[in-house]
Amino acid sequence: MKQVYVSSIRDESTRIFEIAKEFNLGVEILGFIQPYVIESYKEKIDITKHKLSNINKCSLHGPFQDLFPASKDPEIAEIVRKRFMQAYNTAKSINAKHLIFHAGYIPKAYFPEDWLKTSIVFWKDFLSQLDEQIEIHIENVCEDDYLLINELIEAVDSPIFSTCLDIGHVNVNSQRTISDWIKGLNTKIKYVHLHNNDGITDGHFGLCRGVINVYNVLELLEIYAPNSEWSLETKFHETEESVLWLKANDFLKK
Repeated sequence: MKQVYVSSIRDESTRIFEIAKEFNLGVEILGFIQPYVIESYKEKIDITKHKLSNINKCSLHGPFQDLFPASKDPEIAEIVRKRFMQAYNTAKSINAKHLIFHAGYIPKAYFPEDWLKTSIVFWKDFLSQLDEQIEIHIENVCEDDYLLINELIEAVDSPIFSTCLDIGHVNVNSQRTISDWIKGLNTKIKYVHLHNNDGITDGHFGLCRGVINVYNVLELLEIYAPNSEWSLETKFHETEESVLWLKANDFLKK
């Protein structure tokens, strides 16, 4: 049985928080992923805290648009560091225990070795400034293979630094199977984004619709990443159905 979160993806309606309360779930907050939120930060944080007042656990998805931690330009890297630190402070202010960032690797846009070297330097420096109250998870998006993320986690070698495996992104963007990713990253996976798709576009379908055999995926996660926590990053109208599917298949924490 797992700690499961429901995601506020593109919709922070009251219903998401009602579902979390009804089924004793956590909530993953995505309301701070856009850079323009900085302009209305105080109002946004107050609203979020109020909505989380009856929720036991929460996590935060960090900003990602235009933010590439592997940038060799020191000024760009400094902006990324600033935005990521703002996200870390936001996570602390809402008592989130998990903070998710994108790895930022784009196949054929980077030389893999250069990306890895620069990423290691960035993350070691960034993590050295934190107090280790929050786990940092690196999410795959465009990566076609798990090897670079695996090497990054090993090289940084921090107890609070691990992988957020997004199974939908693997299904659309990777030459490897989801099974390959789970077996390859295994216990480095501490957080998982669950959603389904048609294998062509990143549709964020509910668990019951799409070409991914979610049941098999979750069984593999139980074996190879038993300490991971799971977050439903599904379309709003398919969230409750996905929660009920998890419950019916005995994957929800009792």
